[in-house]
Amino acid sequence: SEGSVPRRMESRSAWSRADQPVIEIGDLSEKESMEYLTDKRKIDSVVAKKLYDLVGGRIVELKATADKFLARQSFEVIKESILTKVEKKFDSAKLLPDQAHHEAVKRVISALLESNEINTGVFRKFIGDEKFGEVLGAN
Repeated sequence: SEGSVPRRMESRSAWSRADQPVIEIGDLSEKESMEYLTDKRKIDSVVAKKLYDLVGGRIVELKATADKFLARQSFEVIKESILTKVEKKFDSAKLLPDQAHHEAVKRVISALLESNEINTGVFRKFIGDEKFGEVLGAN
């Protein structure tokens, strides 16, 4: 959830003693991502678009994906690796079919697709109070 990462970071001992507040950097736009991949990383625009479509504008994921591609991993291998990680995260959060939170999260995703955003109150309503922390903690 948006803002939860800075709260988690601040709760850790090193961050709780930090002199400066935590700065959260949002995702890059498609244009910024494409410029990064094509201009800075010198990746062909067709491949750059595929990489962007795979990970979006998350700079850490974008950099890692570009690094793998430049290390001569094929796009297919990169994609499979990312999808495997996502599946493991879904499994640990019990989001896969026939798992505990699958049906509730399907409703959450449907709401997200309709509105493009969802706040924690709406998420909590769909998932239920008893599962709310469990799902967020596993993710």
